[in-house]
Amino acid sequence: MFDFTIETHSVLIYADQAFSRKCREQYPLRAKTADGYLRYAKTHIVGVIDSSATEQNVEEILGIRPDVMLYQSLDHYLQRNPSHIPDIFMIGIAPSGGEMSGELKNVIKLAISHGMHIMSGMHYELNQDSELKELACKHQVTMWDVRVPPEGLAVASCKAYVMKKPIILTCAADAAIGKMTVGFEIERLLSQKGIKGELLATGQTAIMIKGKGISIDRVIGDFMPGAVEQLVLEADPDNRFLVIEGQGGIFHPGYAPVSLALLHGGMPSHAILIQRPQRRHSIGSKLIKLPAPQVMITKYKEMALPIRIPEFIGIAVNSNGMPEQEAKEIMKQYTDETGLPVEDMIRFPTGEIARAVEKIVLENTL
Repeated sequence: MFDFTIETHSVLIYADQAFSRKCREQYPLRAKTADGYLRYAKTHIVGVIDSSATEQNVEEILGIRPDVMLYQSLDHYLQRNPSHIPDIFMIGIAPSGGEMSGELKNVIKLAISHGMHIMSGMHYELNQDSELKELACKHQVTMWDVRVPPEGLAVASCKAYVMKKPIILTCAADAAIGKMTVGFEIERLLSQKGIKGELLATGQTAIMIKGKGISIDRVIGDFMPGAVEQLVLEADPDNRFLVIEGQGGIFHPGYAPVSLALLHGGMPSHAILIQRPQRRHSIGSKLIKLPAPQVMITKYKEMALPIRIPEFIGIAVNSNGMPEQEAKEIMKQYTDETGLPVEDMIRFPTGEIARAVEKIVLENTL
């Protein structure tokens, strides 16, 4: 199979009607796959497609990657770069309802006809589309449906308990808060200190970046904890710690089962709470008011299996969009209320959370 993670591969990201600042005002989460890939992928990203964008490059929107230009369409990219066909065409959005529009299908067909391999995190399986499959075979193109889980998953049975090294879960009250980002930051910062660890990818974006993992939201319910258990048991034994990438949140009416699967299957020894102060209600229902951090910590501990209750070692705040002074005041409030280190690892990095992880790794008493 074509290896989508080789660093020399060039990648063009499709995020139409999702990436621009204008679109983010109405749909702030629609481009999160593109955003995560741009932050952490090691491949050579050549551009982002968004017909709504008036900005010239990614830096104008995310504050990073001034080298990555924006294009109005795939045709626009090809016209501007006729001799530089990307190796990979990545779908950096998840269409509403999981279905694929006829317009997007035509864009994928154009990419395939130019020999680009397709990387998709959509629920819609490209390899089950006979027209796309036939075209991909004709042009010797691989289509990677990232969300499709492996076969042969087992029911969990607490085997992760035997892992005598820190297993850290990034968790939250709600979905789409920054659990993956915190996991990648911990992996990166500890690596700089020579401490080998690994983020276990449980969602499509992290799987695209790392080239491995299991998208838990596509696993049949009974086997979700088992899939997480498998990720833990099959991780590189040389890792000194593991970070389970959190999904959903226990106060989200639709995604709470996935969150519990990570908690029960992964049996984390430690946890980091991710909090977005501006988020007052679950994005799953405005009927559900999100609680304070200390309440969340208590709830997660109560829901853990009794043989291993995770110790919380920090709170990572996602303060994007908040005034700086307000964000710093709320972080101080969280510290006062919980006694834990609190940090916005992207806006106001202090290294406190990474130091908390380093401490438990060096003192490993499991």
